[in-house]
Amino acid sequence: MGWGKRAHALSSAVTAARVAVAPRPDPRVAAELSRTLTARATASCWVALVIIPFTIVAYDGAYFPEKLPQGIVAAAAPTRSSCCSSSGCGGAPSTTIPGCRSHCSPA
Repeated sequence: MGWGKRAHALSSAVTAARVAVAPRPDPRVAAELSRTLTARATASCWVALVIIPFTIVAYDGAYFPEKLPQGIVAAAAPTRSSCCSSSGCGGAPSTTIPGCRSHCSPA
């Protein structure tokens, strides 16, 4: 990439950041931005839920075939952050993940 393209890309990134943090005078615009961000974050999480375990299993299968069963278990196991409350390990099961049982100690 030439310097002209790099400078343009940097300028575009700075402009996008300024627009993202600019105050929104109309509450309807702020509400729509919030809904859009929530929808995109939710979609990203569902995509990651599929891609991350697949990546772990594919990597173990390609580079450590003898550890593939352990990789499958690690890819399928829920993590503490996916089951516990997002504000920290409060010991309460997630209300958004069906069948989630908390493995945290009660607060």
